[in-house]
Amino acid sequence: MPVLYAADTPKAAVCETILHSVPLRNGKILYPSFADGVAATIATTRELKLAAFMGDGLRVLGTDAGTLSATTASQYSRTVRWAEAAYKSGFHGVVWMSYRRNTDAAFVLFGDRVGVRDLTPTTTGGVIFSAGPGFDWLVSHC
Repeated sequence: MPVLYAADTPKAAVCETILHSVPLRNGKILYPSFADGVAATIATTRELKLAAFMGDGLRVLGTDAGTLSATTASQYSRTVRWAEAAYKSGFHGVVWMSYRRNTDAAFVLFGDRVGVRDLTPTTTGGVIFSAGPGFDWLVSHC
């Protein structure tokens, strides 16, 4: 199924994509892994129903962040099953606190439930990672 990953901030977006599988210590990021990367800002044009894998949502599910959302990439196959359950329950996507930047929310939107007409680009906050100020910003962040 197609999905769109998003985050509250460009820094959280980088943490959930480029840095997702990079070890916290002694990790390396190779230029090809982000050379075609762009962080763009979007807004929704309608209300979306999201499963909350954070806050009270975790309590309702009877679990905690350490089991569901604050996990390493090696646990991805297990966390995907939670997203599948949210999908089967009719949600448009899920929201959780970014594991690598737990001050910001991360999102996955299900592509067959959220289409291009449901999202609109905004004019602020975009970052091109390959060169110039965007590259400098990415290096500073990482």
